[in-house]
Amino acid sequence: MKKVFTFFAALMCVVSMSAATRIYCKMEQSWWKADGAAVGAYYWGTGAAPTWPGVRMTPVEGETDLWYVDIDASQFKNIIFTRVNGTGTVKDWGAKTQDLQIPTDGKNLFTITTSSPVWGDPGCEGTWSTYSTGAVDPTPDPDPTPDPEPTPDPETGLTYNVTVPAGTYVCYIAGDMNAWSQQEMTKVDDTHYTITIPGATTAMGYKYCSGPEWAYVECGADDSELGNRVYAEFDEVAKWRAVYDPNNIPEVGDPKDITVKAKVPASWTNPITAWVWPTGSEGKVVVPAKEGDWYVVTENCTELNVIFRNGEDWNGDANQTVDITLSDDACIKITSDGATKATYTLVDCAGSGEDPTPDPDPTPDPQAGYYITGTAELVGGTGWSANEIAMVYSEDEQQYTYTFTALAEGIEYKMKITNGTWDENYGFSAISNAPTGVTQDADGNIVFEAVGEGNVTVTFNGTHINMSGDIKEKELLPLVYNVTVPVGTKACYIAGQMNGWSHEEMTKIDDTHYTIEILGATTEMQYKYCSGPDWAYVEVTADGGNVDNRTYTESDVVEKWLAVYGAEGSEDPTPDPDPTPDPDVEMITIYLVPDQWASDSAQFSVYSINTNSFSEFMLSADGVHYEATVANNTQIIFVRHAGAAAAPTWENKWNQTEDLTIPEGMNCWTHTTWGVEGGNCQGVWSLYTGPETSIDSVSVLESTKKIIRNGQIYIIRNNQTFNMLGQIVE
Repeated sequence: MKKVFTFFAALMCVVSMSAATRIYCKMEQSWWKADGAAVGAYYWGTGAAPTWPGVRMTPVEGETDLWYVDIDASQFKNIIFTRVNGTGTVKDWGAKTQDLQIPTDGKNLFTITTSSPVWGDPGCEGTWSTYSTGAVDPTPDPDPTPDPEPTPDPETGLTYNVTVPAGTYVCYIAGDMNAWSQQEMTKVDDTHYTITIPGATTAMGYKYCSGPEWAYVECGADDSELGNRVYAEFDEVAKWRAVYDPNNIPEVGDPKDITVKAKVPASWTNPITAWVWPTGSEGKVVVPAKEGDWYVVTENCTELNVIFRNGEDWNGDANQTVDITLSDDACIKITSDGATKATYTLVDCAGSGEDPTPDPDPTPDPQAGYYITGTAELVGGTGWSANEIAMVYSEDEQQYTYTFTALAEGIEYKMKITNGTWDENYGFSAISNAPTGVTQDADGNIVFEAVGEGNVTVTFNGTHINMSGDIKEKELLPLVYNVTVPVGTKACYIAGQMNGWSHEEMTKIDDTHYTIEILGATTEMQYKYCSGPDWAYVEVTADGGNVDNRTYTESDVVEKWLAVYGAEGSEDPTPDPDPTPDPDVEMITIYLVPDQWASDSAQFSVYSINTNSFSEFMLSADGVHYEATVANNTQIIFVRHAGAAAAPTWENKWNQTEDLTIPEGMNCWTHTTWGVEGGNCQGVWSLYTGPETSIDSVSVLESTKKIIRNGQIYIIRNNQTFNMLGQIVE
């Protein structure tokens, strides 16, 4: 799945309203089109919706960057435009719009207004307007001259006949006439099928499939993607994308935990993130768990797709892997050439199970070959070629060795070890117990000076570097980091190139100020702050956006945390699962309306900040309002958890709100907006008094009323009326 993250330009989607609604999408953005990506359409309503990410839309002949799909407007009222691959079985390539309703007020043009990357939920935002026919006029001729043959009969419809490739077991047809659901045809003989569909007309587009899903759609003889057909009395299929065999349907197992463990190149020095999407589901960004040298992702599904990423900003190919698809647990090694997508190989998971700590002295492959590259003063020539000096393999010592002789004093030497290309390279982070005087620069290169005309020996065992010899000792000066943090911060950590991107706890000065001295740090080294000991607590902008890696300043300011680490000095933010409540504290019932949170069989809880505890999973009597009992004086966080979780913990959290204070006169929080790039989700408070039977308004609290109009619940507060989604209504 290609993810090129640049700023969004406008994406225009045009809807032509007719009996069979034709939806057009004008897509001109280079970030979307990269790697031959196309536009998909996922729509739903009372009819059978296509499998996510929907159907690939068809290019409009004679137009540039214009796509269309036809749907039954009487059955489908909602649509999401998706970024999909250009050929083959349709796959989700990450970007999409928010859930959209096709307007019924004449507006037919959707323009995306999002100006920064949004991948997965919550989707790109935009506005509806009325389409002007100046650019592309999708409106059909109001009085077209019909094709005299054949004349459709509303009672009998049309008969479709098709010749299919030898070896076809069954044939289906899907198109405007059946809401693009696969409809099985009648077999005439091994290569001929037929069907009569009432109400079908010659204007309706369609395609053939060898099975009941789009994975079996027809394609060109050269595997090319085909556009929708227009009616012909006799069709012929050149080739199937795949042949469906109803007598040999592969069994799909129950969902299970699939774990992928990855070792990343030494050149990947930024915080590692991953884009994961179980096949058939939407994607999300996760921060892999760290187990020794492994970065670990686990998802409960039948087939897992994942892309590992060097950093949190998804810009370009060089810092991400190709798509990795797994149906079972696997361990992989990622290699990168620094220019194109990183590739991977499956490796032995030995040592990565119960004990994730790798063997400190693994046996290297003597056939692999490793090289030292560096500055010209060290390796000769112009320096920094990937294969400058070949290291010598010792069978007895099972390691590679090279000794530099007569190194001049007073020169700062820099080096790395490679496998002969830049797809595998090792710098300062690979050194075991670096000698005093061996440091690193901002690029992770090993930096040292020699004593006199000294000799320096470098050894490498395939994973770790050791250095010894006449290395000049340096007085490593500390660099002091000072930061101002938001009110409510319990602890502060710093992670960057100066500590291998591990989270190092800072010293608290007062409630909003922290400091730390780090020996050997330089002003060129990048870093970030966290409120806790992992990336789930990383700093974000005031509006929840990503913060770029920092470079040194004497005093930093954190605007906001992605989440606030719960217990000062605790390495386990999970609270006591069964805290004893204070008998003197008033307990109240609060409610959650999850709205879109309710997808994927999610469960919900309330985390009480004052007591550092989760409620039990919230239950609902009406399928809409979920309730929990909390202390009346507490701050809370609503938390969305994995559906398979046995009890609410931070480890099985999917999403959360920011820290919330229960407003006076309110007791029900409704989710309205997904958090941007993994940030906190947003919602609105209202008052819920239980199931309503009365049509009259009921005075509930001073300035708050709850009323029912035409079966819909509304809240009136401070002379404004809100619906249950928190939207102001007239």
